[in-house]
Amino acid sequence: MASLPSLPRELQDKIAINLCTHCTPTTHTAHEKPDKLKPCLDPGSATFQYYYDEQENIGALASLCLVSKACHKFATPFLYHSPLATSNPHKASYVSLTRTILQRPDLACHVSHLSRGGWYRGDESEEVPCQMLSPDDVELFKAAVAKYYHEPDGGFTDVNDWPLMDNHALDFDRDLQDRLGPDHLYAVTAMEHARFESALVSLIMAACPNLEKIEIILGWHPFFRFPAPGTVLPHLKSLEVVYTMREQCNYLLNGLDGVDKILCAAPNLTRLTTWRLQNIIGGAGNYMTFRKPAEVLRLCVPWIWLKAIPVTLRELVLDHSELVHSDLAKLLNACPFMERIRIQLMAGKYNWRYAPDALQGALVASPCASTIRTLEIDPSMRLHAARTRDFMLGRGGAMASLASLEALEELEIDTTSIWLANRERRNAEVLVNLLPASIRTFKLARGRDGLDRPKGLFAAVMELARWAPSQFPALKTVEIFGLDYDQAEKARVAFEKHDVVFRFCPWARQMPSWLA
Repeated sequence: MASLPSLPRELQDKIAINLCTHCTPTTHTAHEKPDKLKPCLDPGSATFQYYYDEQENIGALASLCLVSKACHKFATPFLYHSPLATSNPHKASYVSLTRTILQRPDLACHVSHLSRGGWYRGDESEEVPCQMLSPDDVELFKAAVAKYYHEPDGGFTDVNDWPLMDNHALDFDRDLQDRLGPDHLYAVTAMEHARFESALVSLIMAACPNLEKIEIILGWHPFFRFPAPGTVLPHLKSLEVVYTMREQCNYLLNGLDGVDKILCAAPNLTRLTTWRLQNIIGGAGNYMTFRKPAEVLRLCVPWIWLKAIPVTLRELVLDHSELVHSDLAKLLNACPFMERIRIQLMAGKYNWRYAPDALQGALVASPCASTIRTLEIDPSMRLHAARTRDFMLGRGGAMASLASLEALEELEIDTTSIWLANRERRNAEVLVNLLPASIRTFKLARGRDGLDRPKGLFAAVMELARWAPSQFPALKTVEIFGLDYDQAEKARVAFEKHDVVFRFCPWARQMPSWLA
């Protein structure tokens, strides 16, 4: 039997991947996204614990690193490639994670996936426990600030003015003894804590030269800049931003300007994912006091800020988005080579005037109209009055045609986006007019607007089958949801006559693919 070190490198990597709970996620709970990968754990001094039921698997991966020098060489990168810290000071805190990253550059070079988790959702003025910095931590972080945050234009020249040192240093001259609790914790407001953690994450980004993917969670304003000035992330390919603030009076808070420094530092970024994005420039008027004059000018002029978006972007995912079509158009105009777009709209509260035809206008007028290959649209309209007849779309508000997207090969859309009236004769060519000639895979999902099944759906499907060989020669797969069994059988025969695979699901069992 061959020994483990003598196996091919590809097989060694597969063994390490199977032992990594981040690369091989286990069963998901009901509240987790299907594509959410579980983070790794580090059995070292800075334990990046998040899923405690996976410690046995990570222990096996850590033991593999100790078998031999050869095993240590190929298994160590998998053990440390995806650390994660939480806001709970009793568990894996950002202080311990930052300390390990700064003290062990040999481990920092293995970090390729950085996740910021365990955020706090309470009121911003509520007091939360925070870990007190030791004198050694203060000296370590001061040295890191001086190294990464040196700005010749008069920025943070004094490290004692840095938010991290001002709020969390072990300073006995300040009256903190009354606030000290068990385990050397003291109380700060949730807003101060968010600012503190943002500063630590900035240091982690600056100290990890090989980051490929960043998942960051922003609660209130991103009080600090991500990452440190002058940091370059040449290997960063994917950025995921999750916003936790959703207040009616502050609906402009969730903007991309909170991560503009990451966008500027990542010239090779190819994938941008956002969750609950509300605006391109979020809440600029509410926290301009934290910005320098040059930044205020840049944030107030959208076309100046949009230059920060890398032109290398190929994939855009907007989950639970509340962008109006004008902001979406600006974002698409900055991405001329976009190939894959997934949009899940949350209409009905802030952008109630939003309609699928406006989304169509933003898509067909963008520079990436000739490069988009995959498009997934889900205008769910679920908030507040979304299920009332005030949000029923007529012909004027529906998406009429995407035929100008000449490179489009895969399209997934729901019945809310297209106009299907109750009279069949009005729906005969709805799908034929919608699709471009280059389409290969078409999926029609059930709209979640609370309406009954559109009666004209079957007529539109049969018309699509009729024109498939002449107008859509590349069509290979059609998935339709909402037909009954007799209608689906007739449609299957019509499509298979032209060598097109037809699939269907009963109306009551269907939901969009990324929610199924």
